[in-house]
Amino acid sequence: MAYCPFCDFEKIKNDFVLYSTKNFFVKAPFGLVTSGHVMLVPFADIRTFSEIPKEIKQEFVELKEKVCQSIKKAFAEPFMLEYGVRLQTVPHAHMHFVPKNGRGYSISNFQEEFVNSSGLPYEIADENRVREVFQKEGEYIRFEYQEKIYLFRTKKIEDVSSLNYRDFFGNKKGLKGVSDWRTLSQDEKDADHQRREETAKLLNFVH
Repeated sequence: MAYCPFCDFEKIKNDFVLYSTKNFFVKAPFGLVTSGHVMLVPFADIRTFSEIPKEIKQEFVELKEKVCQSIKKAFAEPFMLEYGVRLQTVPHAHMHFVPKNGRGYSISNFQEEFVNSSGLPYEIADENRVREVFQKEGEYIRFEYQEKIYLFRTKKIEDVSSLNYRDFFGNKKGLKGVSDWRTLSQDEKDADHQRREETAKLLNFVH
């Protein structure tokens, strides 16, 4: 079984974990797209958010909104990305929150620039539909912006690379240090650390 750093919370709790509740924590990842980019992670060892127990679903919904509002206030309105079991580099559920405006880039129309540009079919869904697709097919990729969920049913899609946000920002937006957080140069690591520090300094989850 692959090592999962999110399950080893004692080891990572001082590594830019910015906020936590009973069942979730918010962390600045490595290889930030821009300052304000964070992840929402469940403590439970699950692969997708469609697997969270129903009794903590409301906690998830409320925390997701809190994270969105905090990023919007400090940086810019964010969009959310969950890759389920596809394109994960850590085998544990996590959702990325990325400001739509940041260092050297701006996304004026999320659906056109980020969703439709993938060239892959999707549907507009709700949380129940996401759960249903996962139960039937075992995988999905979801994007979310302004309370609209774009659900990609990836079971029959062999190549989902056009949905990779790191490729989008690296190739289409020309950002450095985002292609793969595991292979950053030392200069890129230093710049990334500065962005993580700025994220920790400016985000406020207590309103």
